[in-house]
Amino acid sequence: MDGIGGTPVTIHMKTTVYHGGNHEETNAISTDGQLFTQGQTTYLRFQEPPEMNGSQDKSAASVTAPPTIQLIKIRQGEISVSRKGAVSMKQRFIPGLSTEGMYHSPHGPLAMKTKTKSLEFIRDTERSTWTLQLRYTLHLQEVYAGEFDIRITIKKV
Repeated sequence: MDGIGGTPVTIHMKTTVYHGGNHEETNAISTDGQLFTQGQTTYLRFQEPPEMNGSQDKSAASVTAPPTIQLIKIRQGEISVSRKGAVSMKQRFIPGLSTEGMYHSPHGPLAMKTKTKSLEFIRDTERSTWTLQLRYTLHLQEVYAGEFDIRITIKKV
């Protein structure tokens, strides 16, 4: 995808993590990115804001950390997420299936296992908007990490 302009878009991502009981946390980010379509596959590419990879502090280590680029590949019935930079990971999400991947951070690698509960990608060509909804359970190092509900709203600039 490098070297290809893509369509400029604004991205709003809201992630809610349910840890069981009444404990949940919600994070939201807004950023700019590019949307590409090749055949039946749609790609969304953007640079993560520093707060997405835990770089909220202003210490020397976080200031010099490389930016993380996220690429989301959307095909009929599945998506793949790839992150490269301060943190890196690759993971596929297919409704009803468990998939495995690795998450690499400055603290070391973690084995990931996800079970995708639902996945929906809606295109509204009249309004030049797209919505991606993903719900899955996550285990890190075979330990339950929570149920994730992610909603990404994409709007053509």
